[in-house]
Amino acid sequence: MKELHQIAKALQPVPQRALIATVIRVEGSAYRKEGASRLLLPGCCGVGVISAGCLEADLEARFPRLWEEGAARTLVYDMSAEDDLSWGQGAGCNGVVHVLVEPVGEELRSCLLQMDELLRSGTPVLVIKQLTQHGAVARSCYLTEQGLTFGDWGDGIEVLADAAWGQIRQSRKSGVHKLEGVERECYLQLVLPQPRLLLVGAGEDARPLAAYAAAAGFSVTVADWRSDACSRTHFPQADQLIAGPLTDILEQLDLSLDDAAVIMTHNFQRDREALQLLLQKQVGYLGVLGPRHRTTRLLEGNTIPEAVRSPVGLAIGAEGPEEIAVSILAELIQTRRRR
Repeated sequence: MKELHQIAKALQPVPQRALIATVIRVEGSAYRKEGASRLLLPGCCGVGVISAGCLEADLEARFPRLWEEGAARTLVYDMSAEDDLSWGQGAGCNGVVHVLVEPVGEELRSCLLQMDELLRSGTPVLVIKQLTQHGAVARSCYLTEQGLTFGDWGDGIEVLADAAWGQIRQSRKSGVHKLEGVERECYLQLVLPQPRLLLVGAGEDARPLAAYAAAAGFSVTVADWRSDACSRTHFPQADQLIAGPLTDILEQLDLSLDDAAVIMTHNFQRDREALQLLLQKQVGYLGVLGPRHRTTRLLEGNTIPEAVRSPVGLAIGAEGPEEIAVSILAELIQTRRRR
């Protein structure tokens, strides 16, 4: 979830008062699904989105009382009614949303920051919160597949870890589950590192794609041989800018099936070299800007592999850098959701 990275950043300076609200159960349809989070701060401000605005407004109004209570609790919002008399202000979303609200004390803050460090290093984290009968949090823990655990769960975490990983692999979604050996229900959330998007080429048409992808939660890396083009001035949202010989850059980059790459240098020879190198790496999404017959020429007449998106982007009739960026980002999101 993109907002967890933003929340961790907002927690770097210790806030005097803060609550974190997490969607833990959805019955029917809703604007956001399980795992969506928002950091609530005094003064009607916050980080993250859990609804189209109605839940945020209610939580902001409740903030003083929720903070004074000093304990986690679950709030239930019935969004199914179409009239303004029931909760939801006539939203008519046809769903019931359960939101876990927790005060951010030093223990929770420390766990969130440690989780963010792991995510930044490319390590997924499984969050487990055991719920009480009344929707509070009895205890919680954070796990990695490498066996690292932290939190306040206490004894029995080893047995719990196996059951939790098995459950999340089977269901493949965050939510409330019953784990074997645990008396009450637990909220499970598998938090994945930000997906990485590599843009090979720092031309003007790469700028909107970098901006839109960053806004959608991708960690954007831009690589180009021109240092003046591959600069923070043109790519303020990028996480990493690498200027130098493209062959050297691509040979050294460590890419995985969770990563995506788009080749868009507009230089035939450099596109060819980049495509040959990236085909040798394990990349989950590989796109080439330009018509399909040009990609065939890049491959010296060989058949375009199924893994290569050419032309890159969904066929929506896009024109111009901004529309093309939208089509590429839409295809990226579609590819990730279908895995």
